[in-house]
Amino acid sequence: MSETRWYQYKPQKSKRLQKQWWLLLTVAFFLIYLVISAMAINFQVTSKRQLEMDRTKQVANLNDLMLNQLNEITAQNIPDDFKLINENSYSGTIYPSISYQDIETQVFDRSKQVVFETLTKPVEMNFSGVAEAVDTEFGNRQIYVIRGPIFQKDSNQLLGYYQVVNFMSGFLKWQRKALLTYFLTMPFVLLFFIMLGYGLSKLLFEPVERISKVITAVDEENVQNTLIKEPDKENEFSDIIYHLNHLLQRIAFYIDQQKHFVEDVSHELRTPVAIVEGHLKLLNRWGKDEPEVLDESLKLSLAEIQRMKSLIQEMLDLQRADMAVDQYRDKTTLVYEKTKRIYENFKMLYPDFDIFLDSDLVSEIEAKIYENHYEQILIIFLDNAVKYSRDRKEIQVSLASDNGSVNIAIQDFGEGMSEEDRVKVFSRFYRVDKARARDKGGNGLGLSIAKQLVESYGGTISVESVLDHGSIFRVSLPIMKKIPFESRV
Repeated sequence: MSETRWYQYKPQKSKRLQKQWWLLLTVAFFLIYLVISAMAINFQVTSKRQLEMDRTKQVANLNDLMLNQLNEITAQNIPDDFKLINENSYSGTIYPSISYQDIETQVFDRSKQVVFETLTKPVEMNFSGVAEAVDTEFGNRQIYVIRGPIFQKDSNQLLGYYQVVNFMSGFLKWQRKALLTYFLTMPFVLLFFIMLGYGLSKLLFEPVERISKVITAVDEENVQNTLIKEPDKENEFSDIIYHLNHLLQRIAFYIDQQKHFVEDVSHELRTPVAIVEGHLKLLNRWGKDEPEVLDESLKLSLAEIQRMKSLIQEMLDLQRADMAVDQYRDKTTLVYEKTKRIYENFKMLYPDFDIFLDSDLVSEIEAKIYENHYEQILIIFLDNAVKYSRDRKEIQVSLASDNGSVNIAIQDFGEGMSEEDRVKVFSRFYRVDKARARDKGGNGLGLSIAKQLVESYGGTISVESVLDHGSIFRVSLPIMKKIPFESRV
């Protein structure tokens, strides 16, 4: 495993962050449960208590209604129905909707003497001229009491007093049972939330764990084949994974570039180094005493050293070409102006060539490319056109635009290429005719550099060629904006 060349491997420790989220989710869910369940129980208790109070009021109203029809309240003239109802022994159907359970009654005459009661426990009576309903303490419990005067229905004469007491026994029993059930189920609810918190934290950190495992396993041998599986749903993790995959691909690309660079350097420098070494050995054996051999060997060695320098520079240019878009992302070039300048320079350098510039542009084009890189691309194509033109020394440069792109074409009428050579022509160090190419100069890197630069700026590059009839290299670059020619005068 070669990862130690990158960093010292850190053993995976306990998943503290995941455990913290597990604890946080469990506590949060449990607290939410406690708040909601407490509110629900309080609502149920309040509703149940209100029902008991309403039932007590119904009994008090019914008692008042049955007694206010009397002319006098005495122990002898209390209605039998009243007695039966309040003693919970009534079996009729006159008042079936009213329950007297846990409700006890006292009736007093005008002189405040008890004439009827079902109370089993003494509750203090407050004789008042108006009816009242109160919550009061009785022993260790809260009871509900309604008491007030009884007035004769027709004459409105005071007949006596009543007191209706609800000891809330059934309500308190229900309340104790509900609270006991609530507290007994709480450990199971907590266990459920612990499991739910664990499941959610595991689900939440599953992409993180997957990312961690993939990144931990990455080294320069497998980085090219290592990608993190993206989730099916679009979310923040899918964005992170997308960018990490992009980063891994970039790393793989640069590692591959580095390997190719080393391989290419070792391969391409072997020949010039061997030539220089051969001449030095020749001079060491006997050539240093012969001026002609010495002069010849020095010239050839210097030529090979110069070629090595050129080769190294071109290889460095090729390595840096892909970074162009990052370094010069905001740079643009005026295509017609720059192309015309390069065209005029080549006409001056090669007066024996017929070089033509044909432009269909109706306005100046500002393309998304750094002008030095555009110049480098155009010079590579024109140099090749000059090198490989034999009998017909003519070069056509044309400009056009369509669908948001500016199109540049360089056509020569020279040697051309076979289909096999055309497919490989943009590969690094590839030469169509290796024997003649070395005589004409160059290291087979120019077109690779051009391709890297064009694609780095989001453009496309292609070639059409017919053997012995010439080639057309085409480049398409994104247009940033169009500028009328007259506005530049």
